[in-house]
Amino acid sequence: MSDSIGNGQPQHIPSTEIPMSKLLSYAKRVLVIFEKSLQEIGRRIGQLTNLALAIALFVCPIFALVLASFCAAFGVVNLLGGGEFLIFLLFWFFVGLIGWYVSPHVQPKVSEALLALLKDDPPRKNRSDTRDRANSKFSGRSEVFDVVADRQ
Repeated sequence: MSDSIGNGQPQHIPSTEIPMSKLLSYAKRVLVIFEKSLQEIGRRIGQLTNLALAIALFVCPIFALVLASFCAAFGVVNLLGGGEFLIFLLFWFFVGLIGWYVSPHVQPKVSEALLALLKDDPPRKNRSDTRDRANSKFSGRSEVFDVVADRQ
């Protein structure tokens, strides 16, 4: 292509076509960056999900304790007859009683499950390690039990 400048001399304009090999390398780089960003987004979503599960694992026993104590207090008050002060006293009595009885049995298991859930595993480098673990005879074991066994 040629064009003329104001003095009438032709000027050569370089071609703006990109070679196909360079275009393919750009496309490959873009796809690799896209894949890595999707993997990072997936890791972050997984971490948020683990955090939500840990919060639920912590809150559910407390909610069950409060609800059971509330139901028991209202049930006893309906049977005996009484006022709000008796409901208040019985509620806290049942919270203390259930907490005293259940805490030694449940608290260690909840702590172990929280530690296993919040354990941050680095991403695996090769896929053969994953295949080897899947083919092992212990593949049915949960990682929670592995973490608990490692800590003991």
